[in-house]
Amino acid sequence: MAQTRAQGRDKRRSQGSVKSKEPAKASEEATKPQATDKKRTPAPDSRKRKPEGPPGASSAAPPSPKKSKPVQGSASDVSEPGPAYTLTPELEKLITEYGSSPVDGLSLASVRSPEPSTLLAHLLHALLTSARISHNIAIRTLHCCIEASYHDLPTLEKSTWEERCKVLTDGGYTRYREKTSTQLGELVGLLRGRYDGDLNRLRDRAGSDPKKIREAIKEVKGIGDVGVNIFFDTAQGLWPCLAPFVDPRSLDTAGKVGVGKSAEELWEGVGRDPGRMARVCAGLTRVRLEGKIADFRS
Repeated sequence: MAQTRAQGRDKRRSQGSVKSKEPAKASEEATKPQATDKKRTPAPDSRKRKPEGPPGASSAAPPSPKKSKPVQGSASDVSEPGPAYTLTPELEKLITEYGSSPVDGLSLASVRSPEPSTLLAHLLHALLTSARISHNIAIRTLHCCIEASYHDLPTLEKSTWEERCKVLTDGGYTRYREKTSTQLGELVGLLRGRYDGDLNRLRDRAGSDPKKIREAIKEVKGIGDVGVNIFFDTAQGLWPCLAPFVDPRSLDTAGKVGVGKSAEELWEGVGRDPGRMARVCAGLTRVRLEGKIADFRS
């Protein structure tokens, strides 16, 4: 009997032990990852999405345009015109009323492209106006030279010393006619022998470097730094590699008429356009020589 009771107690202990282990086993089973054949559903993205634009549109902000600086080089190397700009009233007055090119209105095939004849006309202008003589006489003589087709190198080459003296006399260039007639003959020899009659080859051989161009132009008899400055003023509209340039004598005038105090300031004022820069320089020269500063103070 006692043995039977003991066996009953052992059996109950065994069953209690088994029951106490089942919850732990269930807990362990719950913590194990459950295998499943179904695909997991991705969790919703809590990040804020940017509104979609039209196809091909970029969500990034466009880069700020860089401010280009004047570049010296050939026409193809010149910086593009800058951002939209508006001429100041002073610049507009200077260009429209005084900024005509010294070769405007003359019988040239083209005054806006670097044709050899057009460049030679500008060089003749620099040669004649850089001498110590009345500006009006020099301009009148330039007109006589163009009428005689001296901007055409073959025509100038065929002319005689006496014929050139007569043309210069017709313009009133009597004080320097003999010397200038000789210089014109020497100019033909220089252009023909060194540059095959085309000033564009001078620029090309100088690598469109303004300093080298200056030295090459000074090889023309009768032209020094003053003459080169005059040529640079007007020719930068044809050779953009010269821009921006302002004859140092005209910078004081520029300040007095209120258009700027440096070549860079004027360059920005005309939108970095070589043609407008040339017209500004022509206007400043005319205002300076004709005493028209007061016209900008009213």
